Amino acid sequence: MYAICCLLVLLSAQVKSQSSTIIQGYITDQEQALEFVNVFLFGNDSSKALATTFTDSLGRFKFEHVRPSKYQLKMSLLGFETRKLEIDLLQQTGDVGKITLQSQVRKLKGLEVVAHKDFIKKTEQGFIIDASTNLVQGGGTASDLLKNTPTVVVDAESGITLRGKTPLILINGRVSKLSNIDRIPASSIQSIEIINNPGPQYDADAEGGIINIVLKKNTEAGTN
Repeated sequence: MYAICCLLVLLSAQVKSQSSTIIQGYITDQEQALEFVNVFLFGNDSSKALATTFTDSLGRFKFEHVRPSKYQLKMSLLGFETRKLEIDLLQQTGDVGKITLQSQVRKLKGLEVVAHKDFIKKTEQGFIIDASTNLVQGGGTASDLLKNTPTVVVDAESGITLRGKTPLILINGRVSKLSNIDRIPASSIQSIEIINNPGPQYDADAEGGIINIVLKKNTEAGTN
């Protein structure tokens, strides 16, 4: 009887291992690992992502509990060309190894460097995006800025998720009363603070993370 039980446990473990697998790899440019790369996993329906994640400080990403089938990986990062990769888990393993992104090269008539300011600044709880360095500031909205923000996904209906969860939206550190952040022009935003691990000073509504939109001085949220 004991031998039969052991056999059943082994068989169930084998079936489980065959029913799901892991898709993983690491992303670099041609010199170093790339952090905060948005990685999307698509199935047959290429219009809706099955799962999303982003790379860590070593450029690594991972999707767990994936059923054997055909998938497509889409990788995007501001300043780099978007890349797509087909994966057939029925014919190959889920370890895609090294993936290289090419930087976007544009010809300019001239360039004058006045000062250098980091686009992304890491903090203990997440990171801060300097919105003034984003080209969207010319005529976009707050949603357009968030679309180019790592770990943030904005869908076609302007729904916002942070690492797959609904975040708490703050304006200058206070709970936003706006139902649609498209009312905020990108030109009025100084920075966007992403807090993935909120501290105890925040209430239960912040469990999904926090997106704090910091406006420029003498600027109020609203319409005119």
